[in-house]
Amino acid sequence: MNKYVIDRIKDDGRYLIFLDEIQHVRSFEKALSSIRATVNCSIFITGSNSKLLSGKMATLLVGRCIEFRIMPFSFSESYEYCKMQGKEISPDELFIDYINRGGLPLRFSFEREGDIKKYVEQTYQGILDKDIITDKSKINRQKFERSSML
Repeated sequence: MNKYVIDRIKDDGRYLIFLDEIQHVRSFEKALSSIRATVNCSIFITGSNSKLLSGKMATLLVGRCIEFRIMPFSFSESYEYCKMQGKEISPDELFIDYINRGGLPLRFSFEREGDIKKYVEQTYQGILDKDIITDKSKINRQKFERSSML
């Protein structure tokens, strides 16, 4: 990754470098530190993994990074968002909906029940597969899924 980025730098200008899901690159912390030290740039990294800014990377980039955590909507935010979108729903109806489907913002853009359910399930499976049950985690999928149903 380091070579890939450095090879694209054409002059001494300031560069904005955007990298997504960086936690899947081996030794990404070292590459980021090297790029930052040798290129006039700002680096923006995104990822869904909660361990993204922990450990080695936090040590290497101390004082040079800002973390933004993006969370699902709270119930209150969900209600305000629905009102902004012109959706007519009572707080009681929305509360039941929120308990059943959560506050992932994109799910409010779907109208049909099946589409909402599919989106929420795919998001859940994606988080499970990419962030929780990985080769390194040694978490048993069946046990995890069984315990999350209790």
